[in-house]
Amino acid sequence: ALFELGEGLYAAYEFKRAIYWWHRATGDADAMCWIGRCYYNGFGVKEDDTKAFEWFERASGCGHAEATYYLAGCYVEGLG
Repeated sequence: ALFELGEGLYAAYEFKRAIYWWHRATGDADAMCWIGRCYYNGFGVKEDDTKAFEWFERASGCGHAEATYYLAGCYVEGLG
């Protein structure tokens, strides 16, 4: 439920509030991936490739395919 709340806020361009709720969605790989995307793009937080990499890595470790895709992109670009 917390991930979905954050997803709705993200869709409404309320990035900081979305991240707030995703941080509370403990263990939710979708939330981890989206936090990574926010750090990668600088949505609601200062752009930070290292933090994006870390969040993608966490989500990927939980079996999240999209996060694994983004993590591979980080490796290709030399980020993280």
